[in-house]
Amino acid sequence: MASSRKRLMLTEKELNEIISNWESASDMSDIDDGVSSSSSEREPEHEVDADNNMTQIQLEESPERRILVLGLENAGKSTILSQVTSANCHNHDVKPTEGFNVTSLHNGETSLNIWEVGGREPFRKYWVNFLQDTDLLVFVVDAADTHNLSLAVTEVKRLLGDDRMAKVPILVLANKQDKVGALVPSDVADALDLNSIPPSSHKVRVLGTQTPPGATERHPSIAEVENMLLLMCDK
Repeated sequence: MASSRKRLMLTEKELNEIISNWESASDMSDIDDGVSSSSSEREPEHEVDADNNMTQIQLEESPERRILVLGLENAGKSTILSQVTSANCHNHDVKPTEGFNVTSLHNGETSLNIWEVGGREPFRKYWVNFLQDTDLLVFVVDAADTHNLSLAVTEVKRLLGDDRMAKVPILVLANKQDKVGALVPSDVADALDLNSIPPSSHKVRVLGTQTPPGATERHPSIAEVENMLLLMCDK
């Protein structure tokens, strides 16, 4: 699976300015749609066969899916994504996200555009600004940090209370399974009260993951994450 990665390191002020610009652009969307729909329409291409007969080629864009990756600070979001999108299994050079990362995975004709937003408190208030057009929500939990589970519960419920998240499938990663005292995936699901979510509202999956420091190859759970991203984004 081919991938590309863009890392944006932003201050809270810079992120706020970007979101303000997005909101301004959204207010102008009706005008933009009316102006650009005719001028930007792509002309059909043609090919000539052996008998010099010209036929129109049907152009179809590759399907794209938008994945939003969230989680509290130090949950391990950046490390998991780094290993999902590359063969690199080393953790020492992965820094926490300040702002957001954009990663693209390409599998055949499908492109997965993955947005990861920082989990520190100053950035969590901006999470809701990234919900629009999300096809899959990935929420990463540090399963060994039981003290912050209640905060994770609050954030998950806040996200799912947004109308833009209706019907959006959810993949919860119970990370750091290699740590002593880490909750198993089923216990993380109970702690987050995921079983109370009606199947008609959201399709929910929970996976246990780990990215052990010093490992010489990716843990099998990372391959499971990669496969689940494709499966849950398949429409």
